[in-house]
Amino acid sequence: MGNMKLKLLAATILLSAVIAGCAGTAGNQKLSEHTKESVTQNITEGKTTQAQVKQLFGEPNTTSFTDGGNDVYNYAFSRASAQGVNYIPIVNLFARGFDVNTKTLAILFDKDKIVVKYTMSETQSQTKGGVGQ
Repeated sequence: MGNMKLKLLAATILLSAVIAGCAGTAGNQKLSEHTKESVTQNITEGKTTQAQVKQLFGEPNTTSFTDGGNDVYNYAFSRASAQGVNYIPIVNLFARGFDVNTKTLAILFDKDKIVVKYTMSETQSQTKGGVGQ
């Protein structure tokens, strides 16, 4: 009976490792911790500085400039989680997919490095793959 419990424990640990290995993240990890509400609480247009934004979110994923020379910081974060069909042998050759949660934050600064405007979005999507897709 003890041997059976050991096998069950090993199988549980292996399955947990496989499932954990099928979720992935990319982008700015600090953004992953924020919601639209928390961003609104932390960024005030006309008041929050570029330095404060960097303190909150770190370095932006990309930086661009407007025609007028104002800085635009762009932050992005994505988390993909494997769908259940991915774990079904044979079937996963024909159909597999991931649920993807993406957050983006764009911030426009004026010449004095103060936030002029910002926008945050969070989207849910799915990616599909396999021979049957």
